[in-house]
Amino acid sequence: MSLDPGKSFVLYDAPDFLVVNKPSGFLSHQSNERTQGLQEIASGLLGITLRAAHRLDRDTSGALVLAKNDRGLRVWQERFRRREVQKTYIFLSTKELKAKTSASEKPSVAGQFPVEHESWIAPDPAQKGRWLSKDVDGPAALRSVTRWMSCVPWGSYFFHTVEPLTGRTHQIRLHARDLGVSVLGDRLYGVEQAVRLCLHAYQLEWTDETGPHFVDAPLPQVFAALKTPDRNHDDGQGSQGGKLPILWVNEIERRQILVPGRVKRLIHQNKITKSQLAKPSQIRSHLGSVALHWCVDQCDEVLVVQDYKKSESQAAALTPLAAVTPLTSAETSYLKELQKVTGAQHWIFRNMANRGQNPHVLEWLFSEGCPRRWIISENGVQYELRRDSGASCGIFLDQRINRNWVRENSKGLRVLNLFCYTGGFSVCAALGGASQVVSVDTSEVALSWAKRNFELNGLDVQNYEFFRAEVAIFMAGASKLSRQFDLIICDPPLARSKQKWNFSNCFGAGIASGCLRKTFSSQRAIDFQH
Repeated sequence: MSLDPGKSFVLYDAPDFLVVNKPSGFLSHQSNERTQGLQEIASGLLGITLRAAHRLDRDTSGALVLAKNDRGLRVWQERFRRREVQKTYIFLSTKELKAKTSASEKPSVAGQFPVEHESWIAPDPAQKGRWLSKDVDGPAALRSVTRWMSCVPWGSYFFHTVEPLTGRTHQIRLHARDLGVSVLGDRLYGVEQAVRLCLHAYQLEWTDETGPHFVDAPLPQVFAALKTPDRNHDDGQGSQGGKLPILWVNEIERRQILVPGRVKRLIHQNKITKSQLAKPSQIRSHLGSVALHWCVDQCDEVLVVQDYKKSESQAAALTPLAAVTPLTSAETSYLKELQKVTGAQHWIFRNMANRGQNPHVLEWLFSEGCPRRWIISENGVQYELRRDSGASCGIFLDQRINRNWVRENSKGLRVLNLFCYTGGFSVCAALGGASQVVSVDTSEVALSWAKRNFELNGLDVQNYEFFRAEVAIFMAGASKLSRQFDLIICDPPLARSKQKWNFSNCFGAGIASGCLRKTFSSQRAIDFQH
């Protein structure tokens, strides 16, 4: 199994619209101010205003039409309304469709296709967001028809190809349940759990003045991985022969689709809920022996792996002179497979059992020939990373969006970066045209590293301020001097976070209120504790 680094997000590009490859786990468009949909994400990625011409469920992946302008939106909405677009979906199930099950289907026998299923779909009055499929018409019910084109074995599962002849909410999922072949991973209508809903909008077909058009969305890697016969038999000892846990396959593919380049967070820890873990071995088999404990960042040629598995005895044994604990066979296999997937040449492995305590008491492992220092580019900004200076390589990739926001919103502002570390936010503010950038940290090593990052981006450090000081002391002095800032970035390290640190209770009510009056002249701040 392999993933294509930089897999195409845009499947079809026309003057008035795009067809994009929607990953599982995203709404088609924004539902509230805090949650962006794919429409908004795509607009940001491509730098144009896009609007969804139709919708896919949050957990359904595949081909989605986004209009570039009013004409494109109007044309595509009319095409869908007139049913001039043929849609083909694929899904996985633990069950095989064997024969007709209701009088509404066309005459069929086991193994003969197509098979059509008809029902009336209406909102469930007892549960918001859930729908009912009925054999007869009723209040608020709409007629719905789905045509099954094929059902073939797929490893331990069955691969269904269907065409919805109408476009009702949750139609395919409801009809699959009606016929006893619920979609794998359907937590709302099914019983067989998985790390995602295994339903994919595979193809769109339409005809316009230039002729017929077909757009296929690539088969999800989770589907391909589940076809492997031994995928569901991980005994926790690496018996999968290096194959990645299904959980990781899903997470990596989502990021490969949406995040361009070779600098990104590939895997974030603990993506599975406690309720999911309580499910039978069906879903646990998709996790792998370390899938809940690893966080994996791709930093160009180097993979940075952080193992958050809690182990008091392991943490107690860690000392600056302690022997390095060797990797298990499963961990080694996973690292090799991750290198294949990403094309990375090297890896760094860090045991996080002592995280937030003594940063000098940490285990580091790295591949042969791994560079001590190297340079990456994130959104066009250069950073130097190191494996020999402190408790981190020098960048936190989960703050990528926030760094980009600072760059886009700092023009003309006076920016203060508290707990600046290697100065990622400071560099972005300077590149964004900030009139002042002040960076504060207690570590001379961190401040020197931050200056190096300024220089890498063609910024003269003499034009910016760097202070080695405790944040509380610096802020007290700034208040006395009546210094004012338009944007204050406050991202304390974990040790401070565990002490319930935040901007207000660090300084006390008197100092905090003074700072809020004097330093927040535009009432803008980023406090990453909230």
